[in-house]
Amino acid sequence: MAASFFLVPIFAILVYPPFLFSKRSANSLNNLALLYDDMRQYELAEPLYLQAMEIWKRALGEEDFHYSLALNNLANLYDNIGQYELAEPLYLQAIAIR
Repeated sequence: MAASFFLVPIFAILVYPPFLFSKRSANSLNNLALLYDDMRQYELAEPLYLQAMEIWKRALGEEDFHYSLALNNLANLYDNIGQYELAEPLYLQAIAIR
């Protein structure tokens, strides 16, 4: 039941282009992705991480801490699901920014 509570807002978020959202929205997307990640609902977390990352990239640039945080969070997700070939370049890119 709790998961269906989040499905409507997620669908509404995902159908609009990322540039329509603020940096604050990126924080909320990232936090919701972290929740899903903790719940091991990786298929719900991944698109939210990607959208938060895109918003931060457009709003703050690729050298900003928030963008590196998004890279790291997405890398952690890929690491958790055993997609190491996807995780490694993201970890390396996040390290290079910090």
